[in-house]
Parts: sequence; C-alpha cells; structure tokens
Amino acid sequence: MKKVVGAEYVQAALRAINAALGKGVPAEEMEKWRTSGSSLPELSGKPVITNLFNCSSAIHLVSSLFGQTCKQARGGQIALRFPGSLCNDNFEPVTWWNRGWHIDGFHSKNNGLAPDTISNFNCLVGVVLADVPGPFHGNLGVFPRSHYVLQDYFLKHGFDKVKKEGLEALPTLPLSNCHQVTAEAGDIVLAHYSLAHTICPNTSSLIRYAIYFRTSAPSFYDEDFSPLDRPGTNDPHRPASMLDIWRDFQGLTEEVKAFSLDRVRADEKDGSAMMSPMYAEQYKKDQDMKLMMQDQERLDLESKMNVMWEAGKWKEVAPLLVELCRQRPDDYWLHFKAGGAMTWPHWDAQDRKTLSAGEWHIRRAIHLAPSTPNGHTLLSQNLHNQRRHAEAVEAVRQMLACPVADERGQTVVHGLESAQRAAVQLDQTELMISLCETARNKYPQLRYDIDELSEKTAYLLLKRHSDEWLSLPNARKDWVRGELVHKQWVDVYADDYRANLMMGSVLTWQPRQENLPRGEVYLRKAIALSPTQPAPYSVLATNLLHRRKTDQAVTVVSEMLSALRQLPERDAKAAQELCIGGDAFNKFVEALRTAAKILGGKSKKFVAMLHSAEQVAPSIKHQLAAIKW
Repeated sequence: MKKVVGAEYVQAALRAINAALGKGVPAEEMEKWRTSGSSLPELSGKPVITNLFNCSSAIHLVSSLFGQTCKQARGGQIALRFPGSLCNDNFEPVTWWNRGWHIDGFHSKNNGLAPDTISNFNCLVGVVLADVPGPFHGNLGVFPRSHYVLQDYFLKHGFDKVKKEGLEALPTLPLSNCHQVTAEAGDIVLAHYSLAHTICPNTSSLIRYAIYFRTSAPSFYDEDFSPLDRPGTNDPHRPASMLDIWRDFQGLTEEVKAFSLDRVRADEKDGSAMMSPMYAEQYKKDQDMKLMMQDQERLDLESKMNVMWEAGKWKEVAPLLVELCRQRPDDYWLHFKAGGAMTWPHWDAQDRKTLSAGEWHIRRAIHLAPSTPNGHTLLSQNLHNQRRHAEAVEAVRQMLACPVADERGQTVVHGLESAQRAAVQLDQTELMISLCETARNKYPQLRYDIDELSEKTAYLLLKRHSDEWLSLPNARKDWVRGELVHKQWVDVYADDYRANLMMGSVLTWQPRQENLPRGEVYLRKAIALSPTQPAPYSVLATNLLHRRKTDQAVTVVSEMLSALRQLPERDAKAAQELCIGGDAFNKFVEALRTAAKILGGKSKKFVAMLHSAEQVAPSIKHQLAAIKW
C-alpha cells in the first residue's frame, strides 16, 4: 500500500538506525544479525521505531482488516539487508536463494525462539524506509497463495512434528514462483502470517531498510473460541488461526473468507500453485472488484482535490495531485494542476525542491500537449520563481509560437507578465518590447493590455534601479548617480507619486545644500498627487529644517495632520496600515519629531499638535504616548 507512513516518521527512523550503525558494530554482532534477520535490537522498542506503526495510518488499515481495534506495537523488527547478502563473491545471487522459504514463529538454532511451540500471529506489517526499486535489492520475497497450501498441510498433518523440529521440519510443498516485492519509502506491505516468504539477495550498492511489526486481532486471544486456542497456559501457539486462516480477519467480506484450498490445484510438474476454473472465476471477480474500488478511491481523491483546488489551498492540494498523476500519468490537466500548485504565489526561490518538482510536472504536461499555451505560460512563471529568468523568457517565446489561444487571451497576458518580470531582472526592456510586438500582431484584441504591459516594463525597470540604489548603505551611495537615476524616472513619469517622492528625497538627503529648493518642488508635487501619504510631508519638513525655514516646516507637519484626519473616510486600507506600525507610521513619527525639534517636545504648541495627531486614529494614541519627544 502506497505512502501510508509519513516522511517525517520514515526519516526519523532512518536517522536513528544510521546513527547507531555509525557508532560501529562488532563482527560477531553482525553475524548474529545475518543469521537471525534482526538488527539493532536495542532500538526495536523505541518510539522512533514504534511510531511507524502506532502513529501512522498503518494501525487503522490493519484494524479494518481485523474488523477490530488492533493493539499498538511494542516493538518492531529492524530488518537490514546489506549489499552482498545471499550473493557470491561477484555479487551474484546464490543459486539456492529461493528455496529457503519459511513462515515466522518456528524455532531454529539461530532465531532464539523457544522449541516445542509456534509463536504465530495474524498479520505481518512491513514498513519500507528506503526505495526498493527492482529485484535483488534485498527484497521481501513472497509465494502467492501459499497460505492456502500451508493451511491444507496443517489440517492434514497437525503441528506435532514442526513444533519439535522447528523450521527444518517444514515440508517441501508445491508453492508458486517467488515474487520479489518492490516498494518506495513510506509504503507498507501487509502479509498473512501463513504466507510463505523469504529473503532475496541484495546485489545492489545500497542497504535495504525495513521494519516489520507482527500484529494480531483481539479475537486471536479470545477465551470464547475453541479450546484449541489454549492448549497450554504459557503456550503462545494459537492453532485455530492457522487451521482457519481468515478466522480473525472479520473485516474481510464473506466471499473472501470463503476462499479455500479446494480452489487451488497444485501442478506437480513445475511445483507452482495453479488456479482451478472455479478459483480463476472467483479471482477474476475479485480483481474486477478491486479495480472498482480503486476507481472509487480515485474519484474520492479527485473530489477532495477539486474542493481544495477551488479554495486555492495549493500546499494541501499538491500531494493529492501528485498521487493522481501517479495513477494517471498521461493526464495533461492533472500534471498542469500539480505544476501550478507547486509554482503559484506561496512558493519562492527558497522552495527549490518544490519548484523543481513543479517544473517536472509542467514539462510533462507540455510533452502531452505541446501546442497548448497554458503549459508554456506556467513554465515561465515557475522558472521565474526559480530565478532562471532567461529560460522564463524562452518559455514565453514558445507560448507565443503556439496556435491562437482562447478569445480572451488571458493565458497570453499572464505569460507576458511573467516575461515582464524576467526582462526587468535581466535589465532588457528591448526583449519585452520584442515579445509584446509579436503578441500584438498575433492577438490584436489584446492590444490595449499588451501596450499597458510594454509601458509598465520601462517603469518597473526604472523602479528596480531606484530600489538597487536605495538598498546601498549611505556610505556607499553615489549621490550623483542617485540623482541621475531618479531624474530619469521622474522625466519619463512626471505625474507619478513615487517618482516625485524619490527624486525629492534624494535631493534632500544628499549633502549639497543648493539642491534643497529643487527637492522641495518634487516633494510638494508628490503631496499634491497623494495628499494622505505621510512620507512626502516628513521629507519636506526635513528639507525646510535644513534650510532653517522652521515656521514652514511646522506648517507642513500641521498640513499632514489635517490631511490624515480625512484618511479613514478616503482610504480605509491606508488608515489601517498607518495604525499597525509600518513604514507609513515611521514617516508620520519622523515628521512629528521634526516639529518637536523646532517647537520643543514639551511646548504647548507641540502638545496640541500631538493631541491632534492622536485624533488621526484611536489605536495610534498608545503608540505615540510611548515615544519620548
């Protein structure tokens, strides 16, 4: 069963096992591990091991098989299969490896189990900690339908001989060919106790990591069942559960329980268990039912996915989409959605693993439908988030090469927006102009949107240059370049609030006094463009103070307070930002500090001004009261 145990539990167990191995293992201890099949017994009862069963869905799945609540595991067998296990010196499987089948709980000279009894149970649960991608990786090897063969054997011959002689007494039976189980980390394997199994050679270069839990239903220990269950007070053997192999699996349907050995015919020629016509018919019905159940599970998963998708819960929906893609690897829209869920707003360059996985799904979607623009647009967004800007632009070129998209052309607009961000980072406005020209010719109905994007690219590039200059420490700022950058911005966008604010600020901050009057012009224009923003008032008050125009500076602060009193009515969002202590609040306080320098922090005029400031928003009063003026 796929991905039953969470990655956090798997990684914790692997970490503990590898840490223990790193401390060194004596040769005699390694030999014990090899012969018994169990490693690191000191870890077996630790929570880091038992959590794999007790804290995952595994315990609930086993309970559903039993139709009864399964007890929590007290310990698990740590089963490590090292490279070269059951191999010759050339790392080739030994010829006899598949003859050594067994079932658990029988005494042998190496396993430490008591003689004269059988420690049986109901269900073996294997938790895979590292991928077992193919055969001969130290796999668990199982013999399909052998539990019916062994049930028949014990019904005919009883247990006396095998109790006394242990594993060696198990007979040579007509079993099917060995099947090597492959799985991924987090998968679990459920096997009936009576299913014959073996250890497969490990010819790979990696250790096979697995943990086995031996579980039983409460009815396995029930006093009300046949006395065969309690042949001796201290005897762990429960023969009834071996003579009726489905006795304790009350969660299974009656049809499955009714399967019996008379439906299996052993072919003596090749030693494999063959199906009789009756069994084959029932087997087909069972497989059809299994497929129906899988379809229903998939539909339920899709329904859950669609709800999360509509709600925009990208992180939660991503693993569901990955599982659906695994089930339907050639579904374009599933891969597209999986890629989108791993690309959109909450992911950034820090989530490289997620973005890379998203890129894989998007490229798979493009492979399935190369002429659909959506995939190329999404790929450009993903690559931009990974800061692979040149590749993002190339993805947009591929999008524009696709046949004409839907009438509204939203896919094209989104693609060009991604290209715009990439072009700004690459400092190549001509690149964006070229893409916009191609798009304008192909999608004339989008001319207005495309023109707007083209114009905005130049604005964003100028803003980027401004941000880069501002990010430098004051000691490293080139004030001449700063003035040049912002002059270029304000010349192109004369009526832009931010361009005028930044130009006025640069002329105020730089050390040349002769530029202060020019700075005042730009700052007053910024105030006219956005009268409820504290920043231009604050910088203008500083500008006037530098020029010793103190009365005018105080007047500017008063004008700011007057304008901000109207803020809640004119712009509720801006009023809220002012109250939560962000940049707007800092500029607001900065303007008041300038007034305090001029008037004196305890002067009547400043106290009145402070009282006026408190009226801007009720929640601002306590923040202002905490400041020493």
